[in-house]
Amino acid sequence: LIATWDLLNEIAPIELIDDISLLAGYERCVDCETLAFVTQLDEAGTFFVVAVDVVAATNDPDEMRLTMLHELTHVLAQVPNEQLVVATSPAACTTFYNGVGCFTEDSYIWAWIQEFWPPEVLATLPQDGSAASADDAQARCDADPAYTGSYAAVHPEEDFAETFSAYVFDVDVDESLAPKLAFFDRYPEFAEIRENARDAGYAGTSADFEGCGR
Repeated sequence: LIATWDLLNEIAPIELIDDISLLAGYERCVDCETLAFVTQLDEAGTFFVVAVDVVAATNDPDEMRLTMLHELTHVLAQVPNEQLVVATSPAACTTFYNGVGCFTEDSYIWAWIQEFWPPEVLATLPQDGSAASADDAQARCDADPAYTGSYAAVHPEEDFAETFSAYVFDVDVDESLAPKLAFFDRYPEFAEIRENARDAGYAGTSADFEGCGR
């Protein structure tokens, strides 16, 4: 657990991780596959808990790095009021409603959606802002190679987080993902994380992204 926190501090500026209120560890149940998750424990959406499977993190440091970056990305993309207006109704949202709130006009996720998730694709997602079914995501993955895998195809936020992990750790992915990787270069705070990861020797981290369009 300490190693995961040290990793975040090693590659991410403190101002990008200080929204994490609590880092917790757990041992995965036999039938579970979740390596880590983020949740908010207050109605205002300000108390972020990041939980990590400490056994899996110990057994596979590469996967731990990718997963912790993925979860940090969810925190960065849901900072209340700056990125996400919590407790807004779906009807009042003019950008994208994710089930918790409405993304701001200047948010990372809204910029991502406008560029990579056209209206006809968004229309296939559940109206409550939740993720697509595994079958729908797989169909989207089969038709479009510009996802790291079917998990990225379930929702714009997962696509954003999975791709950011690939970007930071210079993971070898399909060339069709080049525009998505280039997206992060527009934000100095994201480029800084990648440079810190490179300086720490993490470039080329091994990943089990299955790819799409196959």
